[in-house]
Amino acid sequence: MRAGADLPVAPLTTAFTDPVGYSPVWVVLAAVAVGLVVAWVVGVLRVTRNREDTAPRVAPDGLESQRHEALATIDALTAALARREVTARDAAGRLSTVVREFVGSATGLALHAMTLEDLRGARVDQLTELVTVLYPSEFGPREAGDVGPLIARGRDLVARWR
Repeated sequence: MRAGADLPVAPLTTAFTDPVGYSPVWVVLAAVAVGLVVAWVVGVLRVTRNREDTAPRVAPDGLESQRHEALATIDALTAALARREVTARDAAGRLSTVVREFVGSATGLALHAMTLEDLRGARVDQLTELVTVLYPSEFGPREAGDVGPLIARGRDLVARWR
């Protein structure tokens, strides 16, 4: 005798049984999860997008007064350098600060805290060129030589900035 041969067998039915259905809660949870993923992607894109022309610009009359102040500071720096009250390295650093602050206030960018690489990305080419030639005088291993031409170049940049 075989094992299980004596077990009763249920009669076959001809009726079709539907498959087991899923609870509607799972559909709602899936829709919420998809919505959260879409909201996260949109949020990341909004936060990291390139924000050009969002910086407030200085009014033309305010720019002229700031230009006057910057030029006066550069003139005072030139005089202090001529009297040997500051070193060429200090003069290069102060010139960089004055010009960065002026261009920063004119463009609305925080240029005073930017490195040379940051300036290259900020699309302020004239300032970037000036800072590039100021770097060796400001940070070089030896004391800078004559920074008079650099001061003249910085003064010219401030005077011509529009």
